[in-house]
Amino acid sequence: MKSQKKRKDKKDNKKDNDKENNAKIIRSKLKKGFDIDTIILYPLATEKAINMITYQNKIVFIVDKRATKDMIRSALLKLFKFKPKKINVMIDTKNRKKVYVTMPDDKKALDIATELGIL
Repeated sequence: MKSQKKRKDKKDNKKDNDKENNAKIIRSKLKKGFDIDTIILYPLATEKAINMITYQNKIVFIVDKRATKDMIRSALLKLFKFKPKKINVMIDTKNRKKVYVTMPDDKKALDIATELGIL
């Protein structure tokens, strides 16, 4: 029993250290020329993106290519006052970083799109 408890404690400590290290990395990157206001470049308003807004409660943004998921999450929290449920990132054929943001259940992507002027 004691060895299992020690393993759990080590895993918990490792998770805490990872979270602290991620926060330090984000802060250091923000100091090196990143600004939360400039991470999200613009929302995407293609036919596919608009269908995702209306039917899947997802919104699509083009972001700075150097941005990480944690940085994007903090930018969304600051700019739009919500914590996303899930973030998927991809590089498209035009060499842009595209982010698919799944909205939380209490927030509608349609409201954010209206606020941004997409719809």
